[in-house]
Amino acid sequence: ALCRRARWAHPDDLFVRLYAARGWLSRGRFLQACDELESFRERVPDDWRGRWAAELAGIHATAGFEASSDRWLGVAESAVDAASAVCLYSRACALADRQRWGAAVELGARKWRNPLSQ
Repeated sequence: ALCRRARWAHPDDLFVRLYAARGWLSRGRFLQACDELESFRERVPDDWRGRWAAELAGIHATAGFEASSDRWLGVAESAVDAASAVCLYSRACALADRQRWGAAVELGARKWRNPLSQ
């Protein structure tokens, strides 16, 4: 309910939209999660592209679509914000969903970059 309220109050906030997609995913609603992210594809700025792609990778991984999950992980890894904490976390979650534990732990151990400190 809190996520729905935040999405209603802040429909253009990318952070709210990413977590709205995660909320759909936590309830097993894969199509709604994808629709949530795809609905603002054209408005995702370059400095959020990795976080957005990593969430899509997680949705695809959870649904069992390994090839598309790998494709989105590649987009996230090459994005400007690839070293942000949220991007690293989301990428690690996508890898863990596919039981690629070693790669997930390796991402979790990386030093993240705070975009606000630049």
